[in-house]
Amino acid sequence: SPPRSTTSSQTYNTEWGVQDKGVMVLQHLPESEENTKGQLVFFSKSLNLVEKGGWVFAEAADAYCAVKVVQGEATIRETTAADFRNGDGNSDSGNFLVPENYLSPIVFEVSAKESYSSFEAFQEEIQQNILTENGPAVTYQSTAYQDTLTLYTDYSQLPEINGTPINLNPDFVYQSPFINGDFGNSKITISKGSKNLVLDFNLNTTEGEEHVTICPGEEYNGWSVAGSYQRSFISSSGNDSILTTHLTIASFIPTLVMNGNTLSSNEVYTAYQWYYSAGPIPGATNPDYKIKWSGEYYLEATNEAGCTFRSDKTFYKLTTSNSIEFEKFVYSIMPNPNKGIFNFRFDSNPPKKISLRLINSLGQIIEQRDIKNPVINQMEYFNVSYLKRGVYYLIISDEKNKSNQKIVKW
Repeated sequence: SPPRSTTSSQTYNTEWGVQDKGVMVLQHLPESEENTKGQLVFFSKSLNLVEKGGWVFAEAADAYCAVKVVQGEATIRETTAADFRNGDGNSDSGNFLVPENYLSPIVFEVSAKESYSSFEAFQEEIQQNILTENGPAVTYQSTAYQDTLTLYTDYSQLPEINGTPINLNPDFVYQSPFINGDFGNSKITISKGSKNLVLDFNLNTTEGEEHVTICPGEEYNGWSVAGSYQRSFISSSGNDSILTTHLTIASFIPTLVMNGNTLSSNEVYTAYQWYYSAGPIPGATNPDYKIKWSGEYYLEATNEAGCTFRSDKTFYKLTTSNSIEFEKFVYSIMPNPNKGIFNFRFDSNPPKKISLRLINSLGQIIEQRDIKNPVINQMEYFNVSYLKRGVYYLIISDEKNKSNQKIVKW
């Protein structure tokens, strides 16, 4: 939480620090103390807080955070209405970590939950990281990011990352999946999903674009025909904004694939409903459906835009034999579903020669391997992360037998 103004105005340039990846060392600047109330660290009420070894640890839905006040003690207190501008804030919104010395450097480290086996494992690693003070130099070493950050509390030297002073003339100011901008360039690009916004501070204009998909019969800002449309906005400060909307009308026909007695869609949708003849099949709302009788089947699928379309009606015959399965041959495909990376493992009794073919829903071969004399526990590694999301099939065959296994790529 940035230092708060002693008046109703905003505060600027009240802190300095050094950051790399998920680690940061931050300090309040003493020159701004006349106009601010000090340094606080805010924790949302939704976070699980743990104090241990001088650190405050926070657990969110998908991430962990560690915070340490380097110099002096620190206490945690609940927020009050007086903490907010004009005293009209929510007094029950969370907690503040309050340093006794508000000019103390503060260390932050964050990480995705998936990087650790537990919250306790994250806490243990953080407490083993090295934090030192050598005169004005505060140095913190992160094991997770393999970074060493140094901040000079007397501002005598530039902060350092792994022993190298930070570059005040970098190639870029922002570089991320969401915001990008070159150093010295007036343009900043902000992106989220299909939307892009370009801010040009020299021209005092904003150019943005968005990609919008609607269902047939719907409208977006009064438009119901696919195409590109522009709108202009003039703010009270005279800023001219131009937004280009690329409008698409959704249209698709789900394609079905039969594997044994199981029907599947070759694409991933948000909702499914299987039909037999003229009526919906109760409870048949999964991507796959195992037919129970011969007849006409079709799928009603809903995409991410909320548009629903139906596949063609097709007659499928129920088969009672299972001759395609290998006798006494056991194998595993892990993980499945996956993001395009999976392993095929020979678990027992592999044949002397086997063929593995990965195909798409049209029967086109994506990858084929002919394996001679496989052994138990042998692994075959597949990396098809470049493929789009959908359903694919791995055909396992020898000279006499064949088995099809569905591979779902998310």
